[in-house]
Amino acid sequence: MGFCIFNNIAIGARKAQSLGFKKVYIADFDVHHPNGTQHAFYEDDTVFLFSTHCYPYYPGTGAKEEIGFGKGLGYTLNVPLRASTDDKTYIEVYENNFIDSFKAFKPDILLVSAGYDLHKDDPLGPMNVTSEGIKNITNIITKAAKELNISLIFTLEGGYNYDATAKGILDSIENMVNA
Repeated sequence: MGFCIFNNIAIGARKAQSLGFKKVYIADFDVHHPNGTQHAFYEDDTVFLFSTHCYPYYPGTGAKEEIGFGKGLGYTLNVPLRASTDDKTYIEVYENNFIDSFKAFKPDILLVSAGYDLHKDDPLGPMNVTSEGIKNITNIITKAAKELNISLIFTLEGGYNYDATAKGILDSIENMVNA
């Protein structure tokens, strides 16, 4: 239903597990809900999915009540946000919801679906997050991985304003290097 032919993060999660990383945590900050990723792991207790996304917005999934099923119950945490959500709210969500669920799950590896289309200047996204906000979000994520001393991998997802996306990517790399 989305923009992707192949789900990079889902493929990466299964590859990581085949390499011995038993518990995979996926953080997704794309403006769109990762419905394919959620579907792939909805009944899986070895992969935790944390998503912040604009809601309701395409693809229309990602309500806070969508928390997994069967063995996967409680291993999906959707944080649907309204259009025009800004830095302050995103940072609060990552400092609280992300950190709490991340520490509770105790993953072996952290994979990030980095969708820079949450930037306020992105032509496809209705959010109000600045470059500084994105830098703060990725800083929280990288510090969390360092604190648990686990591997961290970012995959590029959305981002349709080339300058904002480039800045987000560079800031993310800088945060990883300096963590």
